[in-house]
Amino acid sequence: MNHTPAVTTRPCGCKAFILLLLAICPAARAAEPWVLLPEPAFMEHKVSQPIAGAKKTVLAPARLTEFGVEFPSLADWKESGASEGAVLADTCKQAAVWLAQAEVELVRGPKKVLQYAVLHSDTLPLCAVVFVADFRTRYEEAFGPKFRIVIPNRHTVFIFPALATNDALYGPKIIAAWKSAAPKVSLEVFECSEAGLRGVGVFEEP
Repeated sequence: MNHTPAVTTRPCGCKAFILLLLAICPAARAAEPWVLLPEPAFMEHKVSQPIAGAKKTVLAPARLTEFGVEFPSLADWKESGASEGAVLADTCKQAAVWLAQAEVELVRGPKKVLQYAVLHSDTLPLCAVVFVADFRTRYEEAFGPKFRIVIPNRHTVFIFPALATNDALYGPKIIAAWKSAAPKVSLEVFECSEAGLRGVGVFEEP
């Protein structure tokens, strides 16, 4: 019986270099869409934009890669040629998927009145769901057209009424989420309405 020897091939030097480049260089890999993430101002990302009324939080474009969340350098951002409208559209599209996967905790009072809600995920950057139209319409029925949110970390969003006064009810949980191992965002309070996000206050650490 004749046996055909196994044939092994190796990439030439040029191909090997390209494969190595694709493995180690995010810019060389198939480009993931940019998404806008609320981020702490103290991180001083190279590319960011302010949020109305906010003092400690900014919006920063990022890509979610196999290595985690990556933020661009100025050169990377200019080279990408990304437009504000396209980034926002991609953010809304991707964040809508994350919103559908979020764990939702609804906290009610003694009379079954909804007092606040918490969205959480162990891995997804739920901070981006604040850009999804369905997020606003979903919770304005319960909390009013200008409800408030706090995003203590990248994986958690607290939602409560604009006229809420019982900070002791959810304050400790917000501080605990801020101090958790998840990437920090902010203790600022934002009004969420049809006009977008607007900073209106801040929770102070005890």
